[in-house]
Amino acid sequence: MKIARFFLIFLIIGFAKAQNNGNQKMNDKSFEYAILGGGCFWCVEAVFERIDGVSEVISGYAGGHTKNPTYREVITGRTGHAEVCKIVFDPKEVTYDEILDVFWQAHDPTTLNRQGNDVGTQYRSAIYYIGDSQESSAKKAMEKANISKIEIISISKGENRNDGNEIIHTLNRESFVLRKSDPSLFYLQRLRDEAHRFAIGTHRQKRDKSIHFNPLDEIPGIGSKRKKELMNAFGSAKGVSKAKVRELTEVNGISKNLAHNIYNWFNELN
Repeated sequence: MKIARFFLIFLIIGFAKAQNNGNQKMNDKSFEYAILGGGCFWCVEAVFERIDGVSEVISGYAGGHTKNPTYREVITGRTGHAEVCKIVFDPKEVTYDEILDVFWQAHDPTTLNRQGNDVGTQYRSAIYYIGDSQESSAKKAMEKANISKIEIISISKGENRNDGNEIIHTLNRESFVLRKSDPSLFYLQRLRDEAHRFAIGTHRQKRDKSIHFNPLDEIPGIGSKRKKELMNAFGSAKGVSKAKVRELTEVNGISKNLAHNIYNWFNELN
């Protein structure tokens, strides 16, 4: 019986069922993809875009309970999502193991719900693997990174693949079954289902510009030209979010009123 599993690494290692979700590169079997969370997805995206063999990096969310959440919803910490990136790569140029090597070097998986100054559950460390090969690589990568103290748990759907019959697997004890009423089982089921949803549907409805989500797109008065000016001035949407009103007004096309609107958009929830 073929079973589908996902892992929890400190915060999450999740299973993501391999699917053809409409991405042209994923139609080409010569490409593979990895789904990783290492704090702010803009930072993760910037790292992997510089890796030879990586053809595309797509930012998104996984692990939560709100359908199609917005950036502003996620940063409240109430949706349960983690910021993640889908990394499309050519295994002839860079292997999944090498992708994971970069992943460990690019962030600290031992800090709970934070990376540097970014604090919140959305910044947790996460790996969503696709298939047995990536599962094995994830385990070996943890050992190589000397993260042996982190608990690893996996879940399979069990016989007939019915909810409630899931089997829990760990490295150091025999597999076991939780009661159907156990809240821990419900939590693991939701994590598994969210991993599936992310892998199957997150990018199916998004193409071109919408694939690369940018919170600047949600601010009234910010079109493509002004967004480009802001990105050029501050390097990223995160940089824009930390800018002062005076700094924003120095950007071409940004009036004082619009600068206040941008500043308030990012800071009114703080």
